[in-house]
Amino acid sequence: MVPLFILIVNLIFNKRFYKISDDVLLVGSGSFDTHLTYLPFFKVQNIKMMQTFFQERNKVVDLVFQTASGEIKLPCIEKSEAIKIYNYTLFKVESSTNLWM
Repeated sequence: MVPLFILIVNLIFNKRFYKISDDVLLVGSGSFDTHLTYLPFFKVQNIKMMQTFFQERNKVVDLVFQTASGEIKLPCIEKSEAIKIYNYTLFKVESSTNLWM
């Protein structure tokens, strides 16, 4: 039972990724299959950085993007990279002329 649990946790960890293009954030996750989420930056309503005590010691943060349809979370991103993504997202949201509805 324990080896199966370790295998599933390892699969979930290895399949988690994100890619940023000019207008879209692509988030991949899953255990056996890969679930892709496309997030256009102009649809973001709120973004926050969250950090636990243990993450603070390791200099990583969680980024949470809030949209009208729910939350998209990027866990355990290096703090310097997360600040760049945070600032870029705010820039894209504020400079966008697209309607989010």
